[in-house]
Amino acid sequence: VDLNVFIYKGLDLVARWSKLRNDTEGYELYSTLRDLRREAIQDILWDGSSHQWKDYNLTSQRLSQQRYPSNFTPLWAGLMPPGGNTDATLAEIERTILVGGIPTSYDPTGQQWDMPNAWAPL
Repeated sequence: VDLNVFIYKGLDLVARWSKLRNDTEGYELYSTLRDLRREAIQDILWDGSSHQWKDYNLTSQRLSQQRYPSNFTPLWAGLMPPGGNTDATLAEIERTILVGGIPTSYDPTGQQWDMPNAWAPL
């Protein structure tokens, strides 16, 4: 999820920069690419049953069932849940917060980035 959101945000920044520079061709190109990326994020990565965006597994051709704080990075980029049900999405965000902070994942695998550890940028 987060990588697609970072790409979306980058395309948005380049489109806006192109517009400021009166670069019509650049603006049209990057705004089109941005819009296509946004549609893909919303159409492919949104999981309406859990009210969050999730990674898509190309092998299984299904959305991941894992809960990660990064599932909510589309909100940082200004994207809203399809259908506008922000209350349910905000409730899911609240569920990710534990005493002491937000873990990077909820799987206690023993890896440095998994429960109970956190990664500050999240």
